[in-house]
Amino acid sequence: MRQIGTIQIERDANRFGAFLHTLGIDNTIDPSADAWAVWVANDDHLEKASAELSTFQTAPSDRRYDDALPTAKALLATQQKAEEKRRGNFVDVRTASGRLQQWNAPVTLALIGISIVVGLMTHVWEEHRIAEQPPLVNALQIAPIVIVGNQYGWDDLNSIKHGEVWRLVTPIFLHFGILHLMFNMFWLRDLGAMIETRRGTLFTILLVITVAIASNLGQYYWKGPQFGGMSGVVYGLFGYVWIKGRVDPMSGIGIRQETAAFMLIWLVACMTGFLGSIANAAHVTGLAVGVVFAYAPYLVRRVTRR
Repeated sequence: MRQIGTIQIERDANRFGAFLHTLGIDNTIDPSADAWAVWVANDDHLEKASAELSTFQTAPSDRRYDDALPTAKALLATQQKAEEKRRGNFVDVRTASGRLQQWNAPVTLALIGISIVVGLMTHVWEEHRIAEQPPLVNALQIAPIVIVGNQYGWDDLNSIKHGEVWRLVTPIFLHFGILHLMFNMFWLRDLGAMIETRRGTLFTILLVITVAIASNLGQYYWKGPQFGGMSGVVYGLFGYVWIKGRVDPMSGIGIRQETAAFMLIWLVACMTGFLGSIANAAHVTGLAVGVVFAYAPYLVRRVTRR
């Protein structure tokens, strides 16, 4: 919201604001110190609105500004109905579990199912030393662990270079503790289903795979191959939903400020080390990728318009 100028008389300010509405320029008129300030909601409209204000100030009595009042009232009524409908479609992750459409998300449900099955097969409720971890864990890690005597190492992603490309993604299905698994699955269900029911299956697959690969590589290069979990993907989905709701509020995708604040506080808390060994690089990388997915199309549209 940016102020483009002021108008001395309240009636004139309201007439001009109504005229801007008929041009598709969302605006508000607020009292200032000794005049009425004109605020424009969308930065893309600033140039046009400023030009119209200059024209208005040269001929404020022009009849077209009077004629704009009834038209603007009708437009605002229509916009209000659309906003009420949008709010009805808006899903907050804290209440999403009660909505049946949130379960109509095959990719999200498949990710949850695979994670649970892998958890059962790798005994997610047990703690394992490297030498005792189930073979499936080693098969799904980004790089297989090689044990020699009392030491261990890995092959610097040579397995991936020789064809085992699934390792770029499969660490997201490994969880080290039942609470780790449950926490990630609840967020995956809510965030993933929100995106999938609105953006579609193919988009969700693309987003998840991109975030998974980026977050897994980020964590590997930061700390090595001993990591796993869906949290990098969860933060990628969160980043997308968070920014999408801000740049495109009519999309029906969004998250409440309190929930976003919790996710960001949790991200920082994990970095302190008090919560144990956590894949912080995967969290940060996933969040960054999700933000880019949401903001890049908005940025392209702005550049194209200009």
